[in-house]
Amino acid sequence: LFEEIKALYASNNRPVHLLPNGVIHGSVMLASPPEKAQMVLQQLHQLYDKLQLPDVKPTVRHYAIVMNAWAKAGNPAQVEELFLEMVQLYENGLESVRPNHYCFVVAIDAWVKHRTPEGNRRAEQILDVLEKDYATGEGFNNYGYNTVMDAYARSKGGATEKVQELFDRMKRLAVKHNNPQLQPDKFSYTVLIQSFKQSRSQDYVEKVDALLKEMECSPHKNVRPDAVTYSAVLDAWYKSGHPNAAQRAVDILGRMTGEVRPSASCFNSLINIYVVNGMPEEAEATLDWMSREVESGNFDAKPGSVEYSSCINAWTKSGRPDECWPRARQLLDDLIRKFLDENDARCKPQPFCVTPLFMSLARANVDNKAQKALDVIRQLEAVGFVHNLVSYNALLNALSTERGDKQMKGEAFKLALSTFKLLRSGSLGFDADSITYNSMLHCGMLVPLDEGRIKVMKRILQICRDEGKANSIVLSTAKRLIGSPELFAGGDVDLAAAEWKSKRRK
Repeated sequence: LFEEIKALYASNNRPVHLLPNGVIHGSVMLASPPEKAQMVLQQLHQLYDKLQLPDVKPTVRHYAIVMNAWAKAGNPAQVEELFLEMVQLYENGLESVRPNHYCFVVAIDAWVKHRTPEGNRRAEQILDVLEKDYATGEGFNNYGYNTVMDAYARSKGGATEKVQELFDRMKRLAVKHNNPQLQPDKFSYTVLIQSFKQSRSQDYVEKVDALLKEMECSPHKNVRPDAVTYSAVLDAWYKSGHPNAAQRAVDILGRMTGEVRPSASCFNSLINIYVVNGMPEEAEATLDWMSREVESGNFDAKPGSVEYSSCINAWTKSGRPDECWPRARQLLDDLIRKFLDENDARCKPQPFCVTPLFMSLARANVDNKAQKALDVIRQLEAVGFVHNLVSYNALLNALSTERGDKQMKGEAFKLALSTFKLLRSGSLGFDADSITYNSMLHCGMLVPLDEGRIKVMKRILQICRDEGKANSIVLSTAKRLIGSPELFAGGDVDLAAAEWKSKRRK
């Protein structure tokens, strides 16, 4: 249709009513792939250079259409080239192509989505152009700065100094141009907080806390913290290792009583603080706090499998072998009961719940671990639980720690062997790994020495070698438990592992 209009215009002495104007050119650009859209833009320029009529004058809208087409095609360099062309034309006097905020956003987004350090740098250069000549324009806001800040914060290793620099530039620019839309908002603050978390500087958590208080005291609603911000701050306290982290986290949660109420992830950060500080009772008490929040109408605080898993982990890492298993087991029972009574998918047991449970069984001062593990397995099967490799490996590790009588050790090895065969069967969608074989070597110690222990362990090692899963850790364990130097290249387990992998590849 576009070509037909142009032909009619050319064959009828170019009447104005048949002129393919800027609207028509824009429609064709919208319907075209980027190469064709850019060609149509060039044709519009040629038509305007020839006629100098306002109806065919290229505008910022035409450039925005073509830039967006290139951005969707994943070509940020072409987007930037068009952007800079538009800037140059405007500086040369073509007012109709003055870059607006949307064009800056398209150009910045295109480079940020490139997800490379070079892309972040180029996006920041576009911000420099905005800051130099265009920040006073109508509709300009903090979106571009937030986008580049977020890109730097997400980059490998983070870039806290760069994020802080952009944050400060936003503040200065907003004051300079009297444009409140350029002021940092809650997203800006949250990104800076997350960036501080990655910096791991000695005082980063105090900086995070200061930023939170600045947000809480702000008169602007778009700056005051939301649940995401609070969750980031609580996570910062969790990862800080600060001696007062638990109390500071409790204080923050206690302040979340207004429009923003604590979510389950906020409480989970507190539970994780208790985990690393060896405070399992306090971790369990947090579940009760969450339940009270739900009763008061805050349904986002409802505890689920993630929070119960963290509490199980608290007992696993408590260093209290006489208590860890029964308390962890009770938490799993409570979780399954909640799942069955409330039919809530968030409470369905997951492998990340069962793995620390089996770890607590491994560390517990209890006997007959095979029966205890079987009870858990049957209970989980009844609610549709599906293991993954990590939970199976945790089970094998727990079984290897059986310290009961000969019969109990025999039952533990029997269950370990059936689990090992299941992992090697290929029916699960995943296979045994080096951790599996390392645990099985330890399970081999459950076999009495006079009933073929060494033969069993050598067979496990042979299968491990044939499957290409041997590494220096597995061979170190085998060397220590079996003690046959001829198996290990004269005792060098690293050399043996390399040789076995090389033979496997060949």
